[in-house]
Amino acid sequence: CVTADELIALMDACNSEYVGVCWDVGHANRMMDNQVPSILKLGDRIKALHIDDNRGKDDLHVLPFTGFIPWEDVMHALYQGGCKADLIFEIGTCGDKMPECLKDEAAKLCYKVGEHLVSLYK
Repeated sequence: CVTADELIALMDACNSEYVGVCWDVGHANRMMDNQVPSILKLGDRIKALHIDDNRGKDDLHVLPFTGFIPWEDVMHALYQGGCKADLIFEIGTCGDKMPECLKDEAAKLCYKVGEHLVSLYK
């Protein structure tokens, strides 16, 4: 599926309360100029959220607010659409190259960013 309408058609064809959409904010930023209309159309059909940022070209999987995604708009659209999904960070902040002595601070920053995203859900 490429469009919100195609995702909705697929969900409707399954005819099951156990089928939902996993919306990947980073992938959507790479594939479309403005993901807000799709988020609004999918609304509460979004059951999982992959949260990461990028600069619109490469799939960077970086922390929100370090790329070009308009997070205020995205979070507001998720709220308006009735999405109740958890934010699942899909980032590489604590990867193999992160020095052990920095991992706790990196995790704290991720937590703070998550708190801020939740504060924008209105």
